[in-house]
Amino acid sequence: MVSGTSVHRGEALMSHASVGASRLHFRAVARDYYEVLGVPRTATADDLRKAHRALARKLHPDVNKAADAQTTFAELQNAYDVLSDPEKRARYDQFGEAGVSGAAGGTGGSPSGWPPGGTGGHGQVNEEDLRDFFDQHFGGGGSGFGGFGGFGGDGGTAGSGNAGRTPRGGTRGRKRRGEDIDAEVHVAFETAALGGNASLRLHGEGIDKTIDVRIPAGVGEGSIIRLRGQGHPGAGGGEAGDLLVQIHVAPHPWFTRDGLNLAVHVPVSIVECALGATVDVPLLRGTASVRVPPGTSSGKRIRLAGQGIPAARGEKGDLFVVVDVVAPSELTDSARESLASLGEAVGNPRAKSPWIGT
Repeated sequence: MVSGTSVHRGEALMSHASVGASRLHFRAVARDYYEVLGVPRTATADDLRKAHRALARKLHPDVNKAADAQTTFAELQNAYDVLSDPEKRARYDQFGEAGVSGAAGGTGGSPSGWPPGGTGGHGQVNEEDLRDFFDQHFGGGGSGFGGFGGFGGDGGTAGSGNAGRTPRGGTRGRKRRGEDIDAEVHVAFETAALGGNASLRLHGEGIDKTIDVRIPAGVGEGSIIRLRGQGHPGAGGGEAGDLLVQIHVAPHPWFTRDGLNLAVHVPVSIVECALGATVDVPLLRGTASVRVPPGTSSGKRIRLAGQGIPAARGEKGDLFVVVDVVAPSELTDSARESLASLGEAVGNPRAKSPWIGT
């Protein structure tokens, strides 16, 4: 993904795709679906999408000129259709191919996700069904693979929209949800902590618009904000996809973050630590006065309850002030004598350390 730029699933890989035959044959014995996609059995949904996208670019018949290109691509699509559906994947993991082909509570008929007409072995695929299949997975005639022509002489038009077609005397017009869009934005530390807005421009594949993204308070690095209906439009009157915005948070010059808690290092002099003092410390907004108790050592953490990051549900984190004792780098003769006298008075702080005398 590129900052501020959409990268959508099913991105246009090539155009004017054409398969010069009206019959496709499935393999009688399918390879392991995980092997087909080149992923382990523990692969996440995102792993599956990435693997499918990469292989689709490589194996589509418009690119792959091998004699078995159509069969290989069909195998890829079938594997992805099954593994990307949680219920079908569970059946496949339990029963294998039989679990998704009707033998063990599967869906029946052709391999999952393929058009009707196949038998799970050598099945004939109808031209219009194949078009619908590619519409579903690659976005229809105006996007994805740009439509299909040359199917057995029926005169399909490359690049045409497929919603509401009237093939062979009937109206198909299936509603299909539009593809999601992945994007990312970079926001300031304060915006992520306190909430705000970010502007995001989407362009490519017929989309060119700027969206105002609402950043909720407390959002963290890598969080995903889903904007419903802001993805690619659906086909046949189907709902639009979603926009998935990943948030990247810039570092802060003095605050560090741990969940909803913040920490800030505050320099304190030797005298202030020894005698106690009140010092000003920064907050996300404004400042606060903090009492440093007498005898405070470097590294002590002073907690300010509720001064951390607020969250959308109302809870707030804390701010921890970390004391950093700073020794003076330049001393006058009188100051040096005073410190020497103080050192004799307070004694050796390591005198009772466990390693003394060993």
